[in-house]
Amino acid sequence: MSLSAKFQDQAFVTNLVVIVVFAAMFPAYFGYVSSNTDTIDPSGYGPVGAFNVSFTESPLSSISQVLWADDGESDEFTFSFPEEMEVPDGSELGYVLITLTYAESDEEGLHQDQCDDVDGALDISLADTSEDGHTLTVSGTDCGSYTMMALLTDNYSGANYSADNISRGEIIEMWQDNGKGHGDYSVTITVSTNTGSTPGPSPLLASNNEDGEEVNVKFEVFAYEILVEAAEASE
Repeated sequence: MSLSAKFQDQAFVTNLVVIVVFAAMFPAYFGYVSSNTDTIDPSGYGPVGAFNVSFTESPLSSISQVLWADDGESDEFTFSFPEEMEVPDGSELGYVLITLTYAESDEEGLHQDQCDDVDGALDISLADTSEDGHTLTVSGTDCGSYTMMALLTDNYSGANYSADNISRGEIIEMWQDNGKGHGDYSVTITVSTNTGSTPGPSPLLASNNEDGEEVNVKFEVFAYEILVEAAEASE
């Protein structure tokens, strides 16, 4: 059949029109699909895209102990977080927080009380923690509360953030504690007393009486859950 005869054939003309239209729409269709579909991560972590990441913290374990140290002396306490103490499903261990709290409790005399100096030191050598990011010493020069911290999940701060060009699986894997947190945490407190006295020459009782100080030590283990939500596409 000649070409002119084919163009007289209605079926041939219909098929030709369909082919031409599809050829014109093919690049546009796949361009649209590509722009509206998350890129597949070949590592198997799921689609790559933009996500908002947030954390919800909760105390998993808490214990308090009262320590006493005379002037120039020290006292210590060890908190154990054993392997058999389970972490709830869906949660990871974030950090261990140690809070030292004290007031002027052992000063007697005619003069105004003076708050003592208290130094705290945290020993994590027998605990499985992150390599860095800890606060292992603290110095209190005024009555109140002071904290130290042992980090358990690498780089964890509890701050919410947004991430792009990453998969949900990669984000979740990034915030695993990898079994860290268990072990012994030892706190040592050292007291230097400051005793109220009268400036200059004074009759009889020139200063108050004081032996040392009482310090309350509180250990708290904090766990967290991670929430990863797809970020809304900007207009």
